[in-house]
Amino acid sequence: MKCVIPAVNVKVLARAIHALCRIGDELYVEPEPARISFRAVSSSKSAYASFTFSESFFSYYNYEQTRSQEEDVTCKVSMKSCLAVFRSPSHLDKQVEVCQIRLEPDGVKLIFEFHCHHGIIKTHFLPIIECETLEAVYSKDMLPNRLVVQPKLLTFALSNFQVNALELTLVVTPQKMQLRNYAEDESEMRKMVRTELCLESGEFDHYSIGVGTSITFCLREFRALLSFAEAVNLPIAASFDTGGRPIVFVVKNAPIYESNFVFATLMPQASSHLNTSQQSKENVRHMSQTEKGTASKNCDTASPIRARKSNIDMSVSVPGPSRGHTSFRDVHIQDSGNAQDEEEIAEEDAVPGTPPPPLSKKARYIFKRCFEATFNSQMIPGYDDVLAEDSDDESNKRT
Repeated sequence: MKCVIPAVNVKVLARAIHALCRIGDELYVEPEPARISFRAVSSSKSAYASFTFSESFFSYYNYEQTRSQEEDVTCKVSMKSCLAVFRSPSHLDKQVEVCQIRLEPDGVKLIFEFHCHHGIIKTHFLPIIECETLEAVYSKDMLPNRLVVQPKLLTFALSNFQVNALELTLVVTPQKMQLRNYAEDESEMRKMVRTELCLESGEFDHYSIGVGTSITFCLREFRALLSFAEAVNLPIAASFDTGGRPIVFVVKNAPIYESNFVFATLMPQASSHLNTSQQSKENVRHMSQTEKGTASKNCDTASPIRARKSNIDMSVSVPGPSRGHTSFRDVHIQDSGNAQDEEEIAEEDAVPGTPPPPLSKKARYIFKRCFEATFNSQMIPGYDDVLAEDSDDESNKRT
């Protein structure tokens, strides 16, 4: 196999390699008679990415298969060695005129040859680890949910999330889509910062939701997809079903090249468990407030003191010397119809005002001079002594 890539498309290939390096540690190169594919898979087998370049992507493409070869030539190389070849994708088109890729049928090395300006030729030999075929089994045609969005919109949305966020949850309905960071359990949700964004259906190029669902997938691989799509300025098409089934993202510039990203999603039991715990917690709060409201209604409504004490019990106490807290056990209310008893109870339960904080010694020392008497020059000894008499006026000199 031998192919030649012009300088305009070398930048696209470099962006693709950098996106694949964030998926897996090994690069699979699979040439075919009319195209060549670069693939990568994560170590946990939860993310898969594939870039397929057709003959129109190259200025020259030649694929020769001998009679002894029953299958297509495939190879696997280290991703670190590929990154050393494509170090700076943004400047390759300014330095490289032509990139040539060669793979011999019985060879042990994958060759990248760069023809740069001023006749400089750079050749990189990447050793082949082993020859094997990588293929992911998935279907994107029969999925009920499909949307097309510009990468800048998703990049702006993800800029509101924390950098260390690991998973992203998409909650889709026929009208809108919500993006939120994923919390595994309720205790973790209390410790982390919860971020949620809502995108209306009109912000998408195409928005078709047949089944409303919630899916959660890894955010690191998704950022790799966004970086490539934004670099080539192409929309992202997403096709998915429900939680637990893979979601497929497609970025293509037909008929030149096409990229497919397949991410595994969490099973719906995990998210439903979290939603159930949140809903049960809200139900408990609602029931407690309802019981307390019923208890306050059963009391004598003519007594405003009883209502105020009921509100104190339902409020949240704030620790500290500046707040007073009265627990429900310390409050003993006796039914009495006398207004005098009610006033006495009010005086006993009244929370005294918080005294002003004492002024610190440092503040008193600093501002002490500000309140002293103003400096008086007449208090200086010898103020009345005249050391030099006044000179004569100009009028006396003229006379």
